Amino acid sequence: MLITGAKREFVIKDTHRGLWYEDGKLTKILEAGRYTIPPQRRWLRRLPQVECLLVDVRERELTIKG
Repeated sequence: MLITGAKREFVIKDTHRGLWYEDGKLTKILEAGRYTIPPQRRWLRRLPQVECLLVDVRERELTIKG
């Protein structure tokens, strides 16, 4: 799931991690918690465009027959 500036506040569950991108560059890996995406402009100054991609990190079992 990709979270952009349209949704300002979001929650990352224990089973997920967030990949924080600023202007398309990975800058942080977020742990579980509540986060807020900053506004795109402040006092006529452009701030980086921020996106957060949620990644499921739960372990999965795979059964291969044969």
